[in-house]
Amino acid sequence: MILSENQESDGLAAKIVVHCCSVGFFGVVEEHGTPCIVAARIKISRGVVTQLETLVVRNRGFLFNPAAMRDPSTMQSDAAPLGRRSRKDYISYANRYFDGIEQDNGRIIPVHPQCTRIENGVPTVLSSNRDFTSSTASQGFNLFALGVAEQIDTGFFEYIPRIRDRRFPIVDLSSGCVLAIVMFDQPGRMACGPAGSRPQR
Repeated sequence: MILSENQESDGLAAKIVVHCCSVGFFGVVEEHGTPCIVAARIKISRGVVTQLETLVVRNRGFLFNPAAMRDPSTMQSDAAPLGRRSRKDYISYANRYFDGIEQDNGRIIPVHPQCTRIENGVPTVLSSNRDFTSSTASQGFNLFALGVAEQIDTGFFEYIPRIRDRRFPIVDLSSGCVLAIVMFDQPGRMACGPAGSRPQR
């Protein structure tokens, strides 16, 4: 579905934002009867699609809850007029989130204490032990019970030294939403096994 600028869809399994002839889509689709999560960026010029990027997330056994993405999101509600900023400001705020991960420094991120982060339908901050147990639970605390800045300050994301090739193709000034497309570098060694086997790190 293609909508006119600054309109949105709040269907059962999709959320669409259109800005400056670009469409950002996050939704749930079925692939051979199995739910998958799809993210897409579509650019439209003179009434035709000129660019299309898609990302499909399938069930990996963790961080995957497409059912939670079927309800309309409050993220798309309009920002209060006094709280609106310029496109440049919004991109700067988004960049500081990625900078904070690179530097293990949540204090440089302009984030609200009650900000939630959802990954493939799963809350990974401010989450109770019942919702999601992190890999640090055996050490006596649930990393995902922390807020965004607190969690980054722990140094947990040290394994991500660089977040590169950052692009911000869509900035919705009315809602304050920014669509970011980036590459997370996670260095590691990979050894190849016999043909048909899974690579071993």
